Amino acid sequence: MSDLSRRQALLLAAALPMRGLGDAADPVATAETALAAAFVTGDAAAIAGFYLPAARSCVDAQPALRGRAAILAYRQRMLQSRRARDLVFSPMGRVDLGETSVTYGTWVEQRLWADGAAERIEGNYIHVWRGAGKPRLLADVMGYAARRARPDQDHVAELVAEDAGVSPPGGDPTVAAELAALNARIARGVATHDAEARLSVYADDAVIMPFAERPLSTMARIAPYLRAYVANGSGATFQVKVYNDGFEVLPGHVLEYSRFRVDWRAGQDGGVVSGGGLRLWRREADGALRMRLEGGAHDYRA
Repeated sequence: MSDLSRRQALLLAAALPMRGLGDAADPVATAETALAAAFVTGDAAAIAGFYLPAARSCVDAQPALRGRAAILAYRQRMLQSRRARDLVFSPMGRVDLGETSVTYGTWVEQRLWADGAAERIEGNYIHVWRGAGKPRLLADVMGYAARRARPDQDHVAELVAEDAGVSPPGGDPTVAAELAALNARIARGVATHDAEARLSVYADDAVIMPFAERPLSTMARIAPYLRAYVANGSGATFQVKVYNDGFEVLPGHVLEYSRFRVDWRAGQDGGVVSGGGLRLWRREADGALRMRLEGGAHDYRA
């Protein structure tokens, strides 16, 4: 066997159906395994090949990579400093919506840095796959499960797209208005320390992936977490903007490309926190949109 480990060889074997050498019983599951294999082999072009031409990718410290070319450039830069010796996606759930499938869960990577240091890293992910026989990524989020000591290591300044801070024109105007109202409710909840207002947007079976933490499933876990989180920031003042830079209307759901910016102050301290990610809203029996899945990342600020 070559210098590939047995694990790498197994991953590559699982990836073969994605390369036109056979049909997989579950193309989405096969694609997810094959994506991990591409990371392990350190092939930036292979990684980028899993994305649609106009795909979006959101990772910690490097939000809103827009388009396959930007994703390729980012992965090429990352491979200069680190390699994945092993990467495993562990799904928590999946939502099938016609030609679109949303998978989400956790990941573990055995990372080798260019200086020889080895590191085990854990994180969370959302993958939005499109296409029946040979799915490709429409969008994804890949975040860490703990704060990083050097977030600048995941940041490429020249690849940051300009963000006007407003929702773009186009799309279903009724849905756009619904999302704007929901985002305004979230923003008011943050600014006024109103945990109940923020909780009101979630479905009972929601899954959220807070920044630098493990996923939380169902309101039984989300509610106490968010109430404690809001209480912890009660001494600060916030100026908040919550918005999106696009959305997709799917069967019974809306996929939102979310963004936020918070200018905060606590005594003499203050700063700006911004970021974005993905939200999957579900159309409930009462006609309202409620959030079923949420994951994102924070922007890097020096």
